[in-house]
Amino acid sequence: GTGTLNITNVTAAPSDFATLNACGSSLAVGASCAIGVFFDPTAGGTRTGTLTITDNAGDPQTVPLSGTGKDFSMTPGSASSATISAGQAANYSISLAPAGGFAQSVALTCSGGPVGSNCSVSPGSVSLSGSAPQSVKVTVTTPAAASIPSMVTWPTDRKFSTPLVVALVRTSLFLAAVGLFGTLIRRRQHRLRWAPAFAVALIVTACLALSSCGGGSNGGGGGGTSPESGTYTVTVSGNFATGATNITHNTKLTLVVQ
Repeated sequence: GTGTLNITNVTAAPSDFATLNACGSSLAVGASCAIGVFFDPTAGGTRTGTLTITDNAGDPQTVPLSGTGKDFSMTPGSASSATISAGQAANYSISLAPAGGFAQSVALTCSGGPVGSNCSVSPGSVSLSGSAPQSVKVTVTTPAAASIPSMVTWPTDRKFSTPLVVALVRTSLFLAAVGLFGTLIRRRQHRLRWAPAFAVALIVTACLALSSCGGGSNGGGGGGTSPESGTYTVTVSGNFATGATNITHNTKLTLVVQ
C-alpha cells in the first residue's frame, strides 16, 4: 500500500496455537515482517485454529491454522468380555496404536473386578515407535468362592446320618433331659447345685441336635457361596505425561463371575 500499516494486535486461537510477533506496532511502505506460529496441542489428533491480525487496513486479516497432535489409541483385542468362575483368572489383550507420529512411553494400569481380585497389565509400560501398534496382556485374578460353615454340623460318616440313628439320638437326648429334671425335683433337699447348669446344657444340646440333624440332609454341614458373583467393569488406563502435556485414554472390559 501507500501508507504505514498500524498493527493493533496479533493473536492465535485456540490455546493449541501461540504467536511470536516480530512486526511491532507498525509496518512501513514496502517493508515486511514475520509472525511466528507455535503449535502446542492440548489433545491428540487434528487441531484447527485461526491466526488473526488486527490493523488499520479494514477488516482483520485471518489465516487458518491446523496441526496434528501426537496421540495414541487403545482398543480391546478379539474379546472385550470374559466369563469365569470364582477363583479363576480372566485374560484379555489390549492394542495400543500411535497417531501423528507418537513415539513415547505409555504407562498402563487397570482396576475393577470383585473385592479381593487382582488386576494386572503386562508389560506395565509400552514404548510406541510412532507407527507400529503393540499389544499388552490384561489379567484379572478373582478370589475363590467363600465357604460359610454351619454353626452346628452333623458327622458326614454315613453310619451316623441314617434316619434311625438320628431318631435314637434325638430321643435319648430328650429323655435324658427329662430324667434329669425329674431327679432334680425329687431330690431338691440334696441341693445339687451342679444339676441346673448341667440340665440347661443338656437341653441346649438336645435343641441343637433337633434343629440341625435333619436326617443328615446337609451332608458336610457347610455350603459354598460366591458373594463375588456378578458382572464387573474392568478399566485399563494408558497415560503419557510430560511438562504441561497429559494424555490419558481408558478402555473398558467386561468381567462376568459365576
